[in-house]
Amino acid sequence: MFQKLKKCIMVAVTGIVLTASVTAGALAANVTATTSVNVRAGAGNGYKVVTVLKKGQVVAKTGSSGNWTKVTANGKTGYVYNKYLTSGGSTTTNASKKPSASTSSTGSKTYMGNYKLTFYAGDSTTASGRTPRVNHTIAADTSILPMYSKVYIEGWGTYTVEDRGGAIKGKRIDIFVANNKIANQYGIKYADVYLVK
Repeated sequence: MFQKLKKCIMVAVTGIVLTASVTAGALAANVTATTSVNVRAGAGNGYKVVTVLKKGQVVAKTGSSGNWTKVTANGKTGYVYNKYLTSGGSTTTNASKKPSASTSSTGSKTYMGNYKLTFYAGDSTTASGRTPRVNHTIAADTSILPMYSKVYIEGWGTYTVEDRGGAIKGKRIDIFVANNKIANQYGIKYADVYLVK
């Protein structure tokens, strides 16, 4: 009788362990971004953006809250609205790798890191003395990205450092746009940045 009871307990415990393993495996599944999308600090649009997923980027799902999936991406943990994700994908894709350098038709590009992007408008003259232009002018920390250097911002294009500002320090770039309404609509983004040589 005791042996039979012991066997039943072992089967029950094994079942619990297997169930826990399956549940943990389901939570640790990968998801893929179907478009470029913000990753927020909490499960809702009211939370600040902590990073951005690129279209096709594969990340680990670590949980969920309602219609939001908790993910770990670009060294940050946050939430993405479910409709912008699809199940599956391999984290060994190029989207998760950061090249130290690459070559393109415009010459070599040196990877500088993942930068915080902000947006500004209204200036008539930059720190370089030039008139700022949309889709061309950026402000940067010139101790890292020298004045007049060409910078490729993934998902945005190639820009020229023609401005700087007191708040533009470290891995941050301020992109010149047509007006303040557009600057406010864009808010804060994150993108990989390359110095073009």
